[in-house]
Amino acid sequence: MLKIGEFVTILFMVKRICQQCGKRAITGATSRHKRGVASKKFSNRAKKVKRTLKPNLQSASLMIQGKKKKILLCTKCLRKLKKKSSSLVLKKSKKS
Repeated sequence: MLKIGEFVTILFMVKRICQQCGKRAITGATSRHKRGVASKKFSNRAKKVKRTLKPNLQSASLMIQGKKKKILLCTKCLRKLKKKSSSLVLKKSKKS
């Protein structure tokens, strides 16, 4: 059985993940160069700052088994889905 705190963390995790491919936020580092002040030992050393890189998630409503369902998709998956659906429509129109 899930505790209340566990349930809340699961809900927050689902919000940041693409439900098609599983793309999620990752951590990285940015380095920036600063101008040094006279005679400092590491004056021109590049500082590294941690940051999170978040996926571009969009909500999309789809018809799944006759029911309208809202899911979160990254833009890459959304483009693939739109291409696939448009090609299916074109194939149907060519056959008839």
